[in-house]
Amino acid sequence: MGKVYTSEDYQENYVQFFRYEYDHECGKTDIYPLSAELMSKALAKVGIIIDLKALAKDQ
Repeated sequence: MGKVYTSEDYQENYVQFFRYEYDHECGKTDIYPLSAELMSKALAKVGIIIDLKALAKDQ
């Protein structure tokens, strides 16, 4: 499982992965930064279409 952490304006995005066996957490990774492009693609996979690069230019 992966958890995504992001700021309100989507300028800082991070991911952390967890490993589960039989509904019990067995391990986790460090927290890794995500680029705006990769975050946009990940959000699109779940139906959220947002251009984070354009949003960053506006601010």
